[in-house]
This record gives sequence, C-alpha cells and structure tokens, in this order.
Amino acid sequence: MLKNQIKDKKVIAIFVKAPVPGKVKTRLVDEKMLSSKEAASLAEAMFKDTITLALKVDIQSLCIGYHPKGQDYEIIKILDSLDLNIDALNIKLILHEQDGTNFDQRFSSVVKNLFNDGYEQIIIIGADLPYLDPKLIEIAFLKLKEDAKRVVIGPSGEGGVYLVGLTKNFNPDWFTDHDIFTGGIEISQFVKLRKKGFISLFLLPPLFDIDVSEDLVSLITILDPIYFSEENMYYHYPEHTSNYIKELDLHVGYTIGETRKRFLKKNDDA
Repeated sequence: MLKNQIKDKKVIAIFVKAPVPGKVKTRLVDEKMLSSKEAASLAEAMFKDTITLALKVDIQSLCIGYHPKGQDYEIIKILDSLDLNIDALNIKLILHEQDGTNFDQRFSSVVKNLFNDGYEQIIIIGADLPYLDPKLIEIAFLKLKEDAKRVVIGPSGEGGVYLVGLTKNFNPDWFTDHDIFTGGIEISQFVKLRKKGFISLFLLPPLFDIDVSEDLVSLITILDPIYFSEENMYYHYPEHTSNYIKELDLHVGYTIGETRKRFLKKNDDA
C-alpha cells in the first residue's frame, strides 16, 4: 500500500481545474482579452510551470488534485507533454480527484486522502501563480516542522490565498465545518480558527495570482526583470507561461503622460 511506499511524510498538492476551453480563466474571456481556447492554453501553460517549480522543492511526492470529475486523462496528457523523468527525479506522482459540490468539500477531500495516504505535512498551491519561488514552499515546510499546530498561509489579492500549509494535526473537516473558502474572505476565516485556538499562523509574503487582465499586466511587467536578474527573492521564471504570452503577442499598453495608466493589449490592436 501507499503508506508503506512513501519515504518521507511531505507532499506538495497542486489544485487545478482541467484547462478545458470555456471552463477556465473565464474572467479573461469575459473581458474580451482572450478567446476561450486561448484562456485554456494559458491555464495549461501556468499549470506546467507550477509543476516545474514544485519539482524544484526537496520532496519525494507530488499530488495533483484535479477537477472536474473524469478529467484525469487531461491531466495525464499534460504531465506526459512535460516529458518528466520521474524515475530519475525519484518522485511519486499522485492524482486525487477533488470530490464535492463546493470548494470547501473538494479541498477537504484531497487533504483527507493525503492524510490517509500517510502524509503528515501538506503544502497546497494553486495552478495560477506560475512565478512562485520554490524557496517559499521550502520555508513553508520548515515552519510546519517547527510547530505541529501551525498553518502556513500565502495571501493573495482580495483576501484570497495562494498557498496553504497543513500538518496532520489539522482536521480536514474544519474546511466544511467553518466554510473556510465559501463563508467569506478566506484569510479571515483562517484568522477565526487562530482566535479559537485551533491553529497557529505563519504568513508568507503576499503575491498575486492570475485571474483578470490587470493580473496579466502585472505578470508581463516582471517577466523580463525575473529573467535577467542575477538574483531575486520570491520569483521563479515561468518559461511555459512566458512563451505562450509571446505567442499570443500580448503586451502592456500605456497612456502617454499618465501615471499607472497601463492595460493589456495585443500588438495587432488598434
């Protein structure tokens, strides 16, 4: 069984929605910036970069928590396209379907499965922050090791979270019992658990995930600085995402004489 096969107790879990046109990054489509197919391809590129950065962390297990039901073939196809040498990396790849009717239920289901598999420290990240520095994940694991009650949070825009780190002392039922993701501002829900004495908290630096055109503007403006910097903190160069942005010919436009009047455009825009 899996419990007897794992060599350590740590796992990174990437939560991802299968990049199917019309089902992912729909806000970018609604803004008329990308077609449904382009948005799905962008989501796939970001997912590939997320896998790449996760594999730079000193772990022996990587879980893909996918949604919706029956899309495991799509996830496997993307993994195969990366041509990962899993044997050489000595990495155990695990696929767990997100099971439930809302995000709290789906989140809880994957966490429960991983605890049942024998893992004791879990770092969960999304697939829409392709520039996340692997060093932040390593820091999160260190902080979990220091305190068994600790939850590590990476805050993102509008009170969301880009990373959640948990130990086996965290009860997965708390997600549904306290509506952590569906009951209000996510980071505030974790604070409520802290106030009740259920957990201790450690915060990582805030980062932005990629949901709307303003997020893409922010990402595009830092791609070259990340690539050309000799050193940086908190950034991983997202090669797949960068290449697809170039393929789309996306650029940042600006209004001459105006400060911070920047917007997303394609080179062929009028």
